[in-house]
Amino acid sequence: MDVNLKKVEEFFKYDLKIKTVLYNIVPKEQYRYNKNSLIEYSDNLYECLNDIEFYLKKILTNFELNYTKFIDNLFNIYRDKLLKCNYDFDKLKIFYKACFSDMDTDFINNVRNNSAGYSFKDPIFLIEETNSINEILHVLHSSIVNNENYYSDIPILQQKYNDENYPIVLRGKDNVLVRKIYESFPNNMDCGNTEILSLSNNILLMVRDKGHALLIEISVSEEDCFIRYFIPKICNVKMINKLKGIKKIHENSTYAVGDFSSNFEEVPKEIINLIRKVPTDVNMFTESGQFYNDIKTK
Repeated sequence: MDVNLKKVEEFFKYDLKIKTVLYNIVPKEQYRYNKNSLIEYSDNLYECLNDIEFYLKKILTNFELNYTKFIDNLFNIYRDKLLKCNYDFDKLKIFYKACFSDMDTDFINNVRNNSAGYSFKDPIFLIEETNSINEILHVLHSSIVNNENYYSDIPILQQKYNDENYPIVLRGKDNVLVRKIYESFPNNMDCGNTEILSLSNNILLMVRDKGHALLIEISVSEEDCFIRYFIPKICNVKMINKLKGIKKIHENSTYAVGDFSSNFEEVPKEIINLIRKVPTDVNMFTESGQFYNDIKTK
């Protein structure tokens, strides 16, 4: 396997491992009434901290991100806090929420406002402002999947050009689904450079000039596909609010996200429809666009 493809693959592998640990280690009310269960649960939390720290350091090393010392210090703080819980169930619940699962809304907004492909934005510096493992994962995920350089380092499987002579590039692991998405991508799509990266259980698309750099992530399971997307620039509120699965935005919003599920047969069509409907800079001057009212008053 190509070394650059491998490190992106490993990110998603470790990301899933950590999320699985977070899910499995949620405190259960039944522990409250059994001292032995509390001791076992506390010991499990300690072991989980060790495992997660290992996974995070592997990600940082793979992507040459110099935050290992920060992780060392933060996880030592976690361990000290865990020891101070002293097998008290309520304290362990608070510890789990604060150190494992919590996600501050302002922090999430800050990360998303600093995430965009084909720009100088990269939220990785915000890792030093994280308080929980969930927040660390959010920063790493946003930094990696929104960085077009991680895509372009991976060998090309196939490439074509749209009518404006911008490349549509397929990279990674070839499979039937990603091939259908690539082949369905029309030459007359109003967009810039398009990267399609296929991994073992994920497909990433970055489409330039759609909301600056539209990011689509497809998680593939045996039953269906779960599609998440991130639009880092709001060109037209009305158009964005019509997108499938969108979390509704308003005129002061600075980004947009959405998600929906689909089956294998419908995914290529769903993806192309989504891309086609995401506004571009041209739509900033049409109704509900950022500069529409300015034009009307002139």
